[in-house]
Amino acid sequence: MSEIQVINSVSTPELSVLRAAVADATASVYGAKIRYAEGLNLTFGVALGTVEVTDADGNIIDIRPEVSGWFDEEHANLTQAVKAEKTAFYDALKAGKHSNPSKVWADVRAYGRKHALEQAERICLASITEQGVSMPEGTERLDPLAAPAKGANDVRSIRLRMVEDLVGLYKAAKREKALATAEANCLVHVTSALIALGIDLTTLAK
Repeated sequence: MSEIQVINSVSTPELSVLRAAVADATASVYGAKIRYAEGLNLTFGVALGTVEVTDADGNIIDIRPEVSGWFDEEHANLTQAVKAEKTAFYDALKAGKHSNPSKVWADVRAYGRKHALEQAERICLASITEQGVSMPEGTERLDPLAAPAKGANDVRSIRLRMVEDLVGLYKAAKREKALATAEANCLVHVTSALIALGIDLTTLAK
Protein backbone atom coordinates (compact mmCIF):
# COMPACT_ATOMS: atom_id res chain seq x y z
CA MET A 1 0.00 0.00 0.00
CA SER A 2 1.44 3.35 -0.99
CA GLU A 3 0.96 5.80 1.86
CA ILE A 4 0.56 9.56 2.13
CA GLN A 5 0.87 11.10 5.58
CA VAL A 6 -0.83 14.45 6.25
CA ILE A 7 0.05 15.64 9.74
CA ASN A 8 -0.47 18.76 11.86
CA SER A 9 -2.20 20.85 9.19
CA VAL A 10 -4.73 22.13 11.73
CA SER A 11 -3.62 23.85 14.92
CA THR A 12 -4.90 22.82 18.35
CA PRO A 13 -6.97 26.01 18.88
CA GLU A 14 -8.82 25.41 15.58
CA LEU A 15 -9.48 21.79 16.55
CA SER A 16 -10.90 22.92 19.88
CA VAL A 17 -13.32 25.21 18.03
CA LEU A 18 -14.45 22.35 15.79
CA ARG A 19 -14.89 20.14 18.86
CA ALA A 20 -16.98 22.77 20.64
CA ALA A 21 -19.24 23.16 17.59
CA VAL A 22 -20.21 19.47 17.82
CA ALA A 23 -20.80 19.75 21.56
CA ASP A 24 -23.15 22.73 21.14
CA ALA A 25 -26.49 21.07 21.83
CA THR A 26 -28.40 24.12 20.56
CA ALA A 27 -27.00 23.86 17.03
CA SER A 28 -27.36 21.40 14.16
CA VAL A 29 -24.37 19.10 14.59
CA TYR A 30 -24.40 17.14 11.31
CA GLY A 31 -22.13 19.54 9.46
CA ALA A 32 -20.13 20.17 12.63
CA LYS A 33 -19.35 16.45 12.93
CA ILE A 34 -18.06 16.34 9.37
CA ARG A 35 -15.86 19.42 9.83
CA TYR A 36 -14.51 18.04 13.12
CA ALA A 37 -13.75 14.66 11.51
CA GLU A 38 -11.89 16.32 8.64
CA GLY A 39 -9.97 18.41 11.17
CA LEU A 40 -8.95 15.25 13.02
CA ASN A 41 -7.75 13.70 9.76
CA LEU A 42 -5.56 16.71 9.06
CA THR A 43 -4.29 16.99 12.62
CA PHE A 44 -3.43 13.35 13.30
CA GLY A 45 -2.74 12.21 9.76
CA VAL A 46 -4.19 9.43 7.64
CA ALA A 47 -2.56 6.78 5.49
CA LEU A 48 -3.99 6.67 1.98
CA GLY A 49 -3.27 3.64 -0.16
CA THR A 50 -4.35 1.72 -3.22
CA VAL A 51 -4.78 -1.98 -3.90
CA GLU A 52 -4.62 -3.44 -7.38
CA VAL A 53 -7.27 -6.04 -8.20
CA THR A 54 -6.15 -8.58 -10.81
CA ASP A 55 -7.85 -11.31 -12.79
CA ALA A 56 -6.70 -14.92 -13.07
CA ASP A 57 -4.13 -13.92 -15.70
CA GLY A 58 -2.61 -11.21 -13.54
CA ASN A 59 -4.12 -8.32 -15.49
CA ILE A 60 -5.12 -5.29 -13.42
CA ILE A 61 -8.88 -4.88 -13.64
CA ASP A 62 -9.43 -2.36 -10.85
CA ILE A 63 -7.61 -0.20 -8.32
CA ARG A 64 -9.31 0.16 -4.96
CA PRO A 65 -8.74 2.66 -2.12
CA GLU A 66 -7.42 1.65 1.28
CA VAL A 67 -7.08 3.86 4.35
CA SER A 68 -6.05 3.77 7.98
CA GLY A 69 -5.84 6.40 10.70
CA TRP A 70 -7.06 7.60 14.07
CA PHE A 71 -10.58 6.38 13.21
CA ASP A 72 -9.42 2.73 13.51
CA GLU A 73 -10.00 2.84 17.24
CA GLU A 74 -11.03 -0.81 17.47
CA HIS A 75 -7.39 -1.78 16.94
CA ALA A 76 -6.31 -0.09 20.20
CA ASN A 77 -3.62 1.75 18.27
CA LEU A 78 -4.42 5.30 19.37
CA THR A 79 -1.59 7.69 20.11
CA GLN A 80 -1.59 9.65 23.35
CA ALA A 81 -2.55 12.78 21.40
CA VAL A 82 -5.65 11.11 19.95
CA LYS A 83 -6.59 9.69 23.36
CA ALA A 84 -6.30 13.16 24.87
CA GLU A 85 -8.48 14.64 22.13
CA LYS A 86 -11.08 11.91 22.61
CA THR A 87 -11.19 12.64 26.35
CA ALA A 88 -11.57 16.38 25.71
CA PHE A 89 -14.34 15.64 23.20
CA TYR A 90 -16.25 13.45 25.65
CA ASP A 91 -15.91 16.12 28.35
CA ALA A 92 -17.27 18.75 25.95
CA LEU A 93 -20.21 16.52 24.99
CA LYS A 94 -21.07 15.81 28.61
CA ALA A 95 -20.94 19.53 29.39
CA GLY A 96 -23.29 20.06 26.45
CA LYS A 97 -25.72 17.54 27.94
CA HIS A 98 -25.31 14.95 25.17
CA SER A 99 -26.84 11.67 26.33
CA ASN A 100 -24.64 9.31 24.31
CA PRO A 101 -21.09 10.63 23.67
CA SER A 102 -19.88 7.26 22.40
CA LYS A 103 -22.47 7.36 19.58
CA VAL A 104 -21.37 10.87 18.58
CA TRP A 105 -17.71 9.78 18.60
CA ALA A 106 -18.60 6.77 16.44
CA ASP A 107 -20.30 9.11 13.94
CA VAL A 108 -17.22 11.34 13.83
CA ARG A 109 -14.97 8.32 13.23
CA ALA A 110 -17.22 7.19 10.37
CA TYR A 111 -17.05 10.64 8.76
CA GLY A 112 -13.28 10.67 9.18
CA ARG A 113 -12.95 7.33 7.39
CA LYS A 114 -15.33 8.47 4.63
CA HIS A 115 -13.32 11.64 4.06
CA ALA A 116 -10.09 9.63 3.85
CA LEU A 117 -11.68 7.16 1.42
CA GLU A 118 -12.79 10.04 -0.80
CA GLN A 119 -9.19 11.27 -0.96
CA ALA A 120 -7.86 7.77 -1.67
CA GLU A 121 -10.53 7.22 -4.32
CA ARG A 122 -9.27 10.26 -6.23
CA ILE A 123 -5.82 8.68 -6.27
CA CYS A 124 -7.34 5.43 -7.55
CA LEU A 125 -9.23 7.12 -10.37
CA ALA A 126 -6.10 8.98 -11.44
CA SER A 127 -4.15 5.69 -11.45
CA ILE A 128 -6.89 3.92 -13.42
CA THR A 129 -6.76 6.64 -16.06
CA GLU A 130 -2.96 6.75 -16.14
CA GLN A 131 -2.58 2.99 -16.43
CA GLY A 132 -5.50 2.52 -18.82
CA VAL A 133 -7.18 -0.02 -16.54
CA SER A 134 -10.37 -1.49 -17.98
CA MET A 135 -12.80 -3.78 -16.20
CA PRO A 136 -14.13 -6.97 -17.81
CA GLU A 137 -17.06 -6.46 -20.19
CA GLY A 138 -20.40 -6.51 -18.42
CA THR A 139 -19.03 -5.47 -15.01
CA GLU A 140 -19.19 -2.14 -13.23
CA ARG A 141 -16.83 -0.59 -10.74
CA LEU A 142 -18.23 -0.78 -7.20
CA ASP A 143 -18.64 2.43 -5.23
CA PRO A 144 -15.82 2.31 -2.63
CA LEU A 145 -17.78 4.64 -0.34
CA ALA A 146 -20.87 2.44 -0.28
CA ALA A 147 -21.40 0.02 2.55
CA PRO A 148 -20.80 -3.60 1.48
CA ALA A 149 -23.86 -5.75 0.95
CA LYS A 150 -24.78 -7.97 3.85
CA GLY A 151 -22.82 -11.20 3.59
CA ALA A 152 -20.51 -9.82 0.90
CA ASN A 153 -16.79 -10.43 1.17
CA ASP A 154 -14.60 -7.33 1.34
CA VAL A 155 -11.45 -8.24 -0.60
CA ARG A 156 -9.59 -5.46 1.19
CA SER A 157 -10.59 -6.24 4.76
CA ILE A 158 -8.04 -8.91 5.67
CA ARG A 159 -5.16 -6.93 4.17
CA LEU A 160 -6.23 -3.76 5.94
CA ARG A 161 -6.52 -5.65 9.24
CA MET A 162 -3.04 -7.09 8.72
CA VAL A 163 -1.57 -3.64 8.07
CA GLU A 164 -3.24 -2.02 11.06
CA ASP A 165 -2.43 -4.82 13.52
CA LEU A 166 1.16 -5.14 12.35
CA VAL A 167 1.69 -1.38 12.49
CA GLY A 168 0.41 -1.40 16.07
CA LEU A 169 2.82 -4.18 17.04
CA TYR A 170 5.71 -2.49 15.23
CA LYS A 171 5.19 0.86 16.94
CA ALA A 172 4.70 -0.73 20.36
CA ALA A 173 7.94 -2.70 20.03
CA LYS A 174 9.85 0.35 18.79
CA ARG A 175 8.74 2.30 21.86
CA GLU A 176 10.29 -0.26 24.20
CA LYS A 177 13.75 0.61 25.51
CA ALA A 178 14.79 -3.06 25.62
CA LEU A 179 13.34 -6.21 24.10
CA ALA A 180 13.92 -9.81 25.12
CA THR A 181 15.52 -12.05 22.51
CA ALA A 182 12.21 -13.65 21.55
CA GLU A 183 10.53 -10.24 21.27
CA ALA A 184 13.38 -8.86 19.15
CA ASN A 185 13.11 -11.88 16.85
CA CYS A 186 9.37 -11.32 16.59
CA LEU A 187 9.96 -7.68 15.64
CA VAL A 188 12.16 -8.86 12.77
CA HIS A 189 9.27 -10.91 11.41
CA VAL A 190 6.76 -8.10 11.96
CA THR A 191 9.07 -5.75 10.04
CA SER A 192 9.39 -8.26 7.20
CA ALA A 193 5.63 -8.69 7.09
CA LEU A 194 5.07 -4.93 6.80
CA ILE A 195 7.59 -4.71 3.99
CA ALA A 196 5.87 -7.63 2.24
CA LEU A 197 2.61 -5.67 2.44
CA GLY A 198 4.27 -2.70 0.77
CA ILE A 199 4.51 -0.45 3.82
CA ASP A 200 7.24 2.21 3.81
CA LEU A 201 8.72 1.91 7.30
CA THR A 202 9.96 5.50 7.23
CA THR A 203 6.32 6.64 7.47
CA LEU A 204 6.00 4.80 10.80
CA ALA A 205 8.84 6.63 12.49
CA LYS A 206 6.63 9.57 13.48
